[in-house]
Amino acid sequence: MIKKPVILIVEDDDLIGHFIKTVVTEIMSFESIGPVATCKDAFRETFENSPDLIIMDIRLIGEGDGIDACERIRAKGVNTPVIFSSASTEESTMKRAGLIENSVFLRKPYEMKDLMKEISDILDLE
Repeated sequence: MIKKPVILIVEDDDLIGHFIKTVVTEIMSFESIGPVATCKDAFRETFENSPDLIIMDIRLIGEGDGIDACERIRAKGVNTPVIFSSASTEESTMKRAGLIENSVFLRKPYEMKDLMKEISDILDLE
């Protein structure tokens, strides 16, 4: 049996989080973790579950943002691919996200087909 990819969803907006979960689990037939909504939870879930991909909102609830979470994950030697998503067009945010290795940026709002394409490209699916 082939192992299904596991995707961690980090999103503070419930509606968007459940949209992503639906795309990942029901349309693409992958496993998902979350959605979780904090930097701390993103960090914890990454180390507890070793996802194959992280879909990371930049603006999160509480202390830290999605880029902070990724920086902490990378500092521990984990290079899990990340799809950042945000409506922000702030130059400083874009620059910080661009410094994270093995990541891409998907600007909100995006269409389901765009999310599916990024997931497929990263996981190298046909």
